[in-house]
Amino acid sequence: MLSAPEPEWEPLLNFAPDHVGDFMWMFAVELTDGTRLQAYKHYWNRNYLHLDNEGRTFIYAGNDRYEEVNPPDQLCALGDEAPYIQRADKGSHDLAVE
Repeated sequence: MLSAPEPEWEPLLNFAPDHVGDFMWMFAVELTDGTRLQAYKHYWNRNYLHLDNEGRTFIYAGNDRYEEVNPPDQLCALGDEAPYIQRADKGSHDLAVE
């Protein structure tokens, strides 16, 4: 995780402006390719939404890996108790080691 002095809301505002009030900003992470992700947690169901500044969405895949997913599926899945999320064909990304 990266330390950030203040929450970064711009990715969420661009991705789901009508749902910003449903989330709390949690942390930022940087992937090995330099992509910076913002992690937002949904207030009610506690599911995470990970967004980069380009509007791409990711899920945490375990073992310090993130996988890019289909943005519309990710937003719809946030309300499900057992979300099914279609993975994009972009592959996995590792966290940067600091």
